[in-house]
Amino acid sequence: MVEISILLLPLLSSIFSFLSIKRYSFCHQVFASILIFGSAIASWHVMLNFENDYVISLFTWFKVANIQSEWSIHVSRLSSIMFVVVSSISCIIHFYSIGYMHEDKGVARFFCYISLFVFFMMILISAADLFQLFCGWEGVGLCSYLLIGFWFTKDSANQASIKAFIINRIGDFCLLLGIFTIIFKFGSANFDEISYLVNSGHISSQVGCLLIFLGCMGKSAQIGLHVWLPDAMEGPTPVSALIHAATMVNAGVFLLIKLNALFIVSGVNDVVLIIGSCTALLGSLIALVQTDIKKIIAYSTCSQLGYMFIALGSYAYNIALLHLVTHACFKALLFLCAGNIIHAYGQQDIRNMGSLGKKIKLITVFTWIGSLALTGIYPFAGYYSKDLIIEYSHVNHYAHIIALVVVPLTSIYSFKLLFSAFYTDNNKNTSFHPSSNFMTYPLFILAFFSVFAGIICIRYGFLSQNFWGSSMLLRSLQHVSLLDKFTPMIISVLGITVAYLLVNRHRFDRRLFISWLLCVTIFMLINKIIAICFTILTLIFFSLDKNRYGFTILLHILRNKFYFDILYSLIVKHIFLPLCRICKNVDHYIDVLIVILPCRVVSFGQNVAYLSLNKGGKTSKYIIHFLSGVVLYLLSLHLL
Repeated sequence: MVEISILLLPLLSSIFSFLSIKRYSFCHQVFASILIFGSAIASWHVMLNFENDYVISLFTWFKVANIQSEWSIHVSRLSSIMFVVVSSISCIIHFYSIGYMHEDKGVARFFCYISLFVFFMMILISAADLFQLFCGWEGVGLCSYLLIGFWFTKDSANQASIKAFIINRIGDFCLLLGIFTIIFKFGSANFDEISYLVNSGHISSQVGCLLIFLGCMGKSAQIGLHVWLPDAMEGPTPVSALIHAATMVNAGVFLLIKLNALFIVSGVNDVVLIIGSCTALLGSLIALVQTDIKKIIAYSTCSQLGYMFIALGSYAYNIALLHLVTHACFKALLFLCAGNIIHAYGQQDIRNMGSLGKKIKLITVFTWIGSLALTGIYPFAGYYSKDLIIEYSHVNHYAHIIALVVVPLTSIYSFKLLFSAFYTDNNKNTSFHPSSNFMTYPLFILAFFSVFAGIICIRYGFLSQNFWGSSMLLRSLQHVSLLDKFTPMIISVLGITVAYLLVNRHRFDRRLFISWLLCVTIFMLINKIIAICFTILTLIFFSLDKNRYGFTILLHILRNKFYFDILYSLIVKHIFLPLCRICKNVDHYIDVLIVILPCRVVSFGQNVAYLSLNKGGKTSKYIIHFLSGVVLYLLSLHLL
């Protein structure tokens, strides 16, 4: 009953909000949030009392030939942890939304949508087979469309929701093809049966794995299918936190971890590693030049998801899950802190912010905690997960270099945001709206886990094979030197320092800055020369006058996000639209030849028979005319 309540309570919260939509008050919002809190309590109970995997069958969904799907709740070590992450973060966001959305006229609709979002994510996590997972997969896609376009009177929100929906349909179509391929290969869609067949007979399906991976690329916003994620910022800030931290973007990572045995045997992890590395670098580079506070954090999510895929491609599935957990905590914290800033000043451009540290000191502290966790500074949560990913990435030299290069870039854009928003004098807006307690107190919980989630997960057993049992095969970590182990954190500190210098560049002489940077580089030459040189070039580029040395071109490329949106527009305009017109014309000619022409022939025969009836009235003539019509019809089909 406890397991059922994990799924049922979010659904009841959504239904309650929908039924109370005409008289939705503060008490209704609190009650809807309490239902999500009940789901979180049940999730913690299941995780803390977990011993062995088990399945609770609810009813038979369908049975076709030898394929049968049971609607059930599959409780495993992986799903129990995901239950806790999703329900806990969602619960905090629900209570936060009471303060953030209290003046919005559509608050009942908002709570209905986000509760439904949580319900479909729980359906996805609890699935025992690919069919039930696909239902949850499509459900979170639908809810993201509704929430991104929540303020539907804004054209930009409508366009962003449609964009997210269409891009996800591309990935979902690939996932559906992958599911059919897996069923054809294994004769089953059940996760346990697939794992058993893989482990016993080393059966694999490279095509199926590649198609499933493409589906995961869409949901988890990997390079090429990432363009929907930054535009998702058009929705309310709690929606951004929910999508980026707890629900939708984690679905792809979850599915790859769930099918880890199949992916290990199939040998497509090199593709996962390459895509993850490119996404991590792409997201961090674009985040450097963004000025919208929410879009900086959004591209940060893109980059951190790339780190998770690096871990997946390095066969470090437990480390990918560890980073998923820690990232959910500090990314939700950063988004909700951004929501407090936007709510207080009505401003999202960091160039127009400043001196916020004097007025919202508590939010300043929370932003520091989230930023330090994101950049992987000891002892914050990100240190335990991101540094382990970098150590495991030694399996591929180029992926390891890229993972190291992204470290200082992450520090630069994170602390550029923090220093610009809280410690400059750019703020021209004198209006200030203090945040309610509902928008402040939940952040204490996220701040706590942003500091301690990493060490708690490691102490809980994330690095132990006995903890995971047969559900996940852990890869042993190669021995790394002490310098290799602390290199990421040293580079992070370098990035933080550079971010401070860049925000306050008017106070420093450029030549002294470059000399200092070169001295640090000489000190670091004994380790990771390529990564440091790339970092130096990037930092010098951003410290120099952007109108000199041809750097304007590079800056233009980054500000246009590597032209992905322009490329997709050209593809749609010059390829897909003409192709659609051709298909429309072909369809018209097919209708004429196969449908309209035979009907006209039969109609002609009918008219001839009718005239013969009025003229002669002999049965033999009727039969002759009828057979003539049949012959003409068959002849037209034969000619076609």
